[in-house]
Amino acid sequence: QSDPTPPPIEAPKKEKPNLEKMNINLKKKESISIAKSNKIVATLEWANRKKDLDLYCFYVLKNGDTGKVYYRSMGNANQKPFITLDGDSRGAGKETIVIHDPSKLKYVLFAAYSAVSNGIGSFKSMKAQAVVDNQLGQRITSPLYEKNRLAYWVAIAHIDFTDADNINVSHVERYSKSGSEHSPELYADGLFEMDRGVVEFK
Repeated sequence: QSDPTPPPIEAPKKEKPNLEKMNINLKKKESISIAKSNKIVATLEWANRKKDLDLYCFYVLKNGDTGKVYYRSMGNANQKPFITLDGDSRGAGKETIVIHDPSKLKYVLFAAYSAVSNGIGSFKSMKAQAVVDNQLGQRITSPLYEKNRLAYWVAIAHIDFTDADNINVSHVERYSKSGSEHSPELYADGLFEMDRGVVEFK
């Protein structure tokens, strides 16, 4: 007589975080996982120092709170949102966001705003890009591939923090409608839409 007790089911093996050193440029719409660390540093970089771009970090915390860190609300390292911006560059070519406690985050979206005073110009021609560094030797760059001369906003990179050991960095590159100053909006489920947020003017 056969034993009716089914064999035990083995628990799936948890994927170990990838600690290999890497410096990768994401392809269009590509995603990559890197190790979750105690601190994530993200920068918005651009080549044209006469243009004033602003880095926005839209976030969803683990408790479901949503918001944004930008030049008018530069965050807090020790309490929510556990994100800080180093300041408004006013054309210096680089702005930096630090995520001080990634364990408190679910999602972030990095976007760039081009001030109206810049006039018409392509984010791509400015060589704008977002760079995500986990401070463990893994550096992921999200460049721009499309020419869009009429958008004030571009969403560049999205990070998913929901895995315990890894973060997933995605190239998103989506633009606002022509002439629209409504910001992107990041929702609690990690999805986002362009032209849904408040109007920014600078």
